[in-house]
Amino acid sequence: MPINFDRVAEDYDASRYLPADAATRIAAFLCRAASLSPQSLLLDAATGTGRFALPLAVHGVRVVGVDISEQMLTRLRSKMPSTSLPIRLLRSDLTSLGLTHQAFDAVLMAHILHLIPDWQQALHEAFRVLKPNGVLLLVWNQGGHSRIHHQYHELLRGRFEIPGYQGAHSSEIARWLKEQGKTVDVLDTQHLQWQWQAPIGQTVDFLQKRIWSRLWRVPDEVHDTVMKELRAWVLATYGSFDGFELLEDRIMVQKVS
Repeated sequence: MPINFDRVAEDYDASRYLPADAATRIAAFLCRAASLSPQSLLLDAATGTGRFALPLAVHGVRVVGVDISEQMLTRLRSKMPSTSLPIRLLRSDLTSLGLTHQAFDAVLMAHILHLIPDWQQALHEAFRVLKPNGVLLLVWNQGGHSRIHHQYHELLRGRFEIPGYQGAHSSEIARWLKEQGKTVDVLDTQHLQWQWQAPIGQTVDFLQKRIWSRLWRVPDEVHDTVMKELRAWVLATYGSFDGFELLEDRIMVQKVS
């Protein structure tokens, strides 16, 4: 079963911070990478709360956003400005989209294939709805490594081993795509980096709530013990929950044609 983010939709954006200027730069970059124009139709597969769909639509690209989580789509709708944007939203499973064959100029799949057990079928669906000369863009988040988040996993070590992701990561997917006769180019995204001040208390709260899907598998009693020790570590390390961590994030983009 694909992972459904209904349970964390309210906190999703804050836990994966993407500043407006970075979102704008990424949208412009993706438009150039896929030669998108206001006449183009793009499928944002697993659109979530619209981190990429909204800035792409602001650039004038017509976007169809699909997601399996109704709550994530609700959050996206709440963020859409009153002025009309060329976005259509649908609830759908990426392995069975139910969309028209060869309808899209481009398909965007951002940081999702590692969560889908049948990721090959999701990719088959993406290619099915792409036009013959269409472009698939795979976006992967890299960075954002919180010391507090790392300490949670250190405290978890020896108590519970979190199973690996159900899907696949970029290197395995690239190998599979090449076996299918596709061309996979890793684009230069060095300029698409951003920093932010992450509130320490908020990070601890997000860990307590298990905002990140990998933590959903940790047994409640183990999680509660780890969080008690983590809070003590934060106080010993930072002195309070009122400070900030400086985090840096970036993306990696694979262009598939």
